[in-house]
Amino acid sequence: MTKDVTFNVHYSDDLSHTYYGDGKELAQHLRDIYKDQHIDFPDDFESTLTYPPVHYLQVNVPDELEVEEIQRVEVPPGLNIMVTDIKL
Repeated sequence: MTKDVTFNVHYSDDLSHTYYGDGKELAQHLRDIYKDQHIDFPDDFESTLTYPPVHYLQVNVPDELEVEEIQRVEVPPGLNIMVTDIKL
């Protein structure tokens, strides 16, 4: 079984946005960051029209994976990621 988890991805500045990119490029960075949690990130997701944008990703994670465990993953500089179990 799986459960829905929401990732809100913010960039700390324009340079970080340029480095991490959007869409498939950002999704691949997220897969690399959370590889030990076996989370399947979509290539397409909702974003704000601001610059740099804020991205909202709805993903399915295994039931046994707790949100707190995902939140403990070390995120590289330039990204601020909020993980919640609230469905969009």
